[in-house]
Amino acid sequence: TSDWYILQTWEEETGHDFYWNAGVRRYGGDLQGVIDKLDYIQDLGTTAIYLNLASENKVLDLVKKTFNNDKYIAAICAAPFVLDRAGILDGREVTCYPAWQDKIVSGTVKNENILVDGKIITGRGVGAAIDMGLKIVEILSSTEASEDLRKKVVYNI
Repeated sequence: TSDWYILQTWEEETGHDFYWNAGVRRYGGDLQGVIDKLDYIQDLGTTAIYLNLASENKVLDLVKKTFNNDKYIAAICAAPFVLDRAGILDGREVTCYPAWQDKIVSGTVKNENILVDGKIITGRGVGAAIDMGLKIVEILSSTEASEDLRKKVVYNI
């Protein structure tokens, strides 16, 4: 199954409402039940992060509960801002899109493509997406699986 799909049920279009938790509703609204099934959650960075996700209590609760349940959380581009708003970056090093660096107040922002600090994985932007994906595969599976995937997508051969 694709557990991450649970978090990919949101949509945003100009003039439309913002929906994000349809997948959670499929599990009867049992947020803990959803978190128990996940290996990690992934926040993608877009303008929706600032305008919607970072001010949505359900999203912030999901991030906090995932963190408190010792699960991995990955965030790229502007998405580390959501982790900051959820209050889980204290004392941690993170990276994010340069225009968002001054918006992160509780973590230490570094100019790196990918950073792993405990179970928080952050990426700078779309240019770091493949490296970040490979790092996630390495962490959740193995170095061999990550290397195999890297070769299959013909990345840096």
